[in-house]
Amino acid sequence: MPSYRAERSHTRRHLSEYTHVEGELPFISYNDLLDCLEDMVVDVCARIIKDHGDLLKSLNPKFVNFFLICFFEKERSDHDNADSIALFFTISLNYKTQEAPKKPFVRLNHEDAIRYCNEHNIYKDEETKEKFKFGDDITEKPERQMTDQIGKPIFLMRFPAEIKSFYMSRDKERPDLTESVDLLMPNVGEIVGGSMREWSYEKLTNGFKSHGIDPVHYYWYNDLRKYGTFEHGGFGLGLERFLWLILFIPQMRKKKELSYAIIIFHLHKKLANFCLGPEPLVLTVCKLQFFFYNLHLCDYYHDLFYFLFLNIFFHNFVS
Repeated sequence: MPSYRAERSHTRRHLSEYTHVEGELPFISYNDLLDCLEDMVVDVCARIIKDHGDLLKSLNPKFVNFFLICFFEKERSDHDNADSIALFFTISLNYKTQEAPKKPFVRLNHEDAIRYCNEHNIYKDEETKEKFKFGDDITEKPERQMTDQIGKPIFLMRFPAEIKSFYMSRDKERPDLTESVDLLMPNVGEIVGGSMREWSYEKLTNGFKSHGIDPVHYYWYNDLRKYGTFEHGGFGLGLERFLWLILFIPQMRKKKELSYAIIIFHLHKKLANFCLGPEPLVLTVCKLQFFFYNLHLCDYYHDLFYFLFLNIFFHNFVS
């Protein structure tokens, strides 16, 4: 569903209006969250290429060199039908074929990313040659330089608490860090941001105060913790950036003529007939949000994300 950016921005990757796919998963650990994101991106890319590879190739003539496909058999709960496939993919710099990365994606702590930038002459300020120090936010340009140099999908993890939101839970071994993650893709940059959510009432209240926010106005949010909760995490994925990843559109805002009315109509029409069994599906007004009570239901999330991608893709880039 459409979301609207509050802050002013004029970059090649920030849209004022964008499609936000959000997921919240309860009863999970930080590593579970990373695994879920990894599986979702790999699985959805595999489905898109498998079902619509010819069409994508016609839109992106260098599609063959854009993705390097490597198949492997994946064990499923239904052992009689273990014939399905997962896809490993890579984005090749300058469209040169590279070895396809295997799961897991590169997992890089924020402080290690700072060290990498300083060791590889990626500067905080290109003009003054100022180097990064721990606690600095890695801005878009150096982040893209680092990602393109590594040339593989990267989970940038455990950001300092000072530069992240108050509702992100702290790392158990390093309380000065958060259990947070950005998924970075070569040639694209960040496509997903996520974290574990703070589920302690006391810590959440202190988080409000440390950021100068009056918790009284968010009593309903605090009450969710006060009257019983559990460990949970979530993420937000920018669908236009995912399109950028698949189609390699250098400036996404040039392709932003999306007819949301058509998309929403077809989305609701299909979802009305989409059976999820006994598990609940929560649709919010401005965001598509799925809340599952069991990690084994992540396949359903993949189905819905894949369907959402196809709706936007076919109504705006094909028809």
